[in-house]
Amino acid sequence: MKHNPAPRSTGAMVFMAAPIFFGGLLFCAVGLLAFLVWMGDEADGSRVRMRLEGECVEKSSLIINRRMGEIGLGDVQISSLPNILEITATLPRMKDAESSIPKLLAQRGILSVRTKNEWISEHIEYESVGLAQDESGMPYAKLVLKEELRKELEKAVKADPKGFLYFFLDGIPIAERPNHNLIRSDELRLRSIEGGKRLQLKTVVDWTIVLNHGPLPCEMSVKEVLSI
Repeated sequence: MKHNPAPRSTGAMVFMAAPIFFGGLLFCAVGLLAFLVWMGDEADGSRVRMRLEGECVEKSSLIINRRMGEIGLGDVQISSLPNILEITATLPRMKDAESSIPKLLAQRGILSVRTKNEWISEHIEYESVGLAQDESGMPYAKLVLKEELRKELEKAVKADPKGFLYFFLDGIPIAERPNHNLIRSDELRLRSIEGGKRLQLKTVVDWTIVLNHGPLPCEMSVKEVLSI
C-alpha cells in the first residue's frame, strides 16, 4: 500500500525557495547598480556643451543619440555643422562625467578578436549585445555571435587548447578567454577583471553602451567640453 508523502512544512518550502529568491534579489541589485553606475538618480550634474568632430557627423548622429539615451543625459540639444556635432546636455552627477561621457559618445566601437599569432576577425559582427550576470552575480557583456564567427572561434579554440582568444575594442585589449573553456553556444561572455567590482561593472556597462548600436562609421574625436 502506497502512502502519500507528508506535505512539506512552511519552513522547508521557504528554505527550498531561498536560492531562487536571493538569485532574483541579486539580479535586481546588479541591474540597479548598473543603472546607478552611469545614470545616477537623475541627470542633475554639470550642464555642458560638447563638440565632437569627424567626417561622418550626419551618419553618426543616430548612434550617438542612442548612446545618450542609454546614459540618460538631460535636456539634450543638438546642432550640427559640416564635420561638427555640438551637444548641450545635463550630465549625471558622477565622478569624471565631463571627461568620460563625451569620450564614450565619440568612441568608434569596433570589436575584434585574434589568437596569439593571427587575427580571426578585425571587425566582429554580432547579433546582439547586452548586460548580464553569471551564476556568482558577476557582470559580463553578453555577445550573441553570428554562426560563421562562432565556427571560426570553435576551430581556433580546438586547434590550441592551451592558448587564449584575445579581444580588442578599438585596438585596445579588453579581455582574454582561455581555450580550455570550449565554445558551446552562440553566447560569448566578455568580462572585465580590472579594479574592484564597481569599476568592473562600469567597464562592462561602457562596453555594452558602445557596442549595442553598432560602431560609428568613422573616427570621431572630442574637441571641446565647456561647462555652461
